[in-house]
Amino acid sequence: MGFLENVALSISAEHITLLKAIITLMLVIHIPYVSIVMGGVFFSSVFSALDKRESNPIHLRFSRELIELVTSKRSAPALLGILPLFTLILAFSQLYQGSGFKIANYLLIVALLAVAGFVLLYFYKGSFSNRDRLFPLHILLGLGAVLAFFGGYIILASTTSLIFFPEKWPFVNTPFPLFIYENEIPRHGMFLFFTFALTGAAILYFYFSWPERKKDLDPDYANFVKKFAAILALVSVLLQPIFICWNLLTFPDAASSETVFAVWGVTLFMLMIISMFLYSSLNSANQRFSGVVFILFLATFIVMTVNDQIAAGNANFEREKLLAKKAEEIHQQILAAREGRQEAATQVDGTEVFNRICVACHTFDTRIVGPPYMSVLPKYVDNEDALIEFIMNPAKIDPDYPPMPNQGVKKAEATAVAEYLMEELAKRQ
Repeated sequence: MGFLENVALSISAEHITLLKAIITLMLVIHIPYVSIVMGGVFFSSVFSALDKRESNPIHLRFSRELIELVTSKRSAPALLGILPLFTLILAFSQLYQGSGFKIANYLLIVALLAVAGFVLLYFYKGSFSNRDRLFPLHILLGLGAVLAFFGGYIILASTTSLIFFPEKWPFVNTPFPLFIYENEIPRHGMFLFFTFALTGAAILYFYFSWPERKKDLDPDYANFVKKFAAILALVSVLLQPIFICWNLLTFPDAASSETVFAVWGVTLFMLMIISMFLYSSLNSANQRFSGVVFILFLATFIVMTVNDQIAAGNANFEREKLLAKKAEEIHQQILAAREGRQEAATQVDGTEVFNRICVACHTFDTRIVGPPYMSVLPKYVDNEDALIEFIMNPAKIDPDYPPMPNQGVKKAEATAVAEYLMEELAKRQ
């Protein structure tokens, strides 16, 4: 991936802001989708194995429906899974160019594992048709998809969190950026339980609030789905504050600020609201809050992602200033070179213009068609702009001479010949 460093463009302060916005948008699109996919295939495999151990129609039905849920849109893996990842690779490469942080290498590994995960996911879905006959292969495909996804996104969590520790970048030479900074374990815990919590919320939403889903759930099955999803989401949400506080205790000083801690406070408050809704869903037959819970989860993730970008900006403030300064210097060099080329391209020889256009009707001392220059130029001393204007737009002034025709000269030509005329006047006076 070194070629990305070679083609990276110098970025200004405006470009840095734009790149951060792109990164935030791609993470907001990508991570919730992949979290639901990871959680879906994991629990589908678990319930398929439970049914094999002790036959249970509810477990097998739930296993099948989970995998149908996460693969319901065929374009989603490309649009929400793969494309945002490669956009992140390009954006991060631009933002951290010249830093020594091999972020593009790590993200490429994540992308390859994600592709492998999606391939195994669809093979696992297809294996349901021969599940009883090829059960070991069926489970192996499910676990393979789970390992590919979770392995890749543990690397992603490690890589994006390492951004908060720029002082460690020169010393990171491992194939994977794992267990090399202080708060890696709490960051992994936050990611893992966010995945489970969002999976539970998504199940509640798509089973009970999604308009496209048919309302054909029998009471026993609906009760099972409700209890499983609500308990999964609630337990995961209640565990999140532990890892958030652990993360704050080990957060680097360079990345910290009052804003960062305040936004973490907002995040904890939002999680508390979500837990209240989940508890209500668990103890109520009416699932009217399932859509609200899902939206609140997505909003919470957006807040967390924006907060991470603020912290990353704090940690890399000096480096971003140097990048912007270097970009401004290069920009000024480009402007200077451009102005030099324009000046060279528009430079006109006044003598050449005089000999080509003016000499047919004018001399300095003798009347030909127009008056001699020595009689008319003195009035333009210290008023060369008026002479330039007259050359470009001549008008009849002296009734003893015919009007001067417009020669169609350009501004640069008029300026050059005016300078030549005034210099010659000064020499002859």
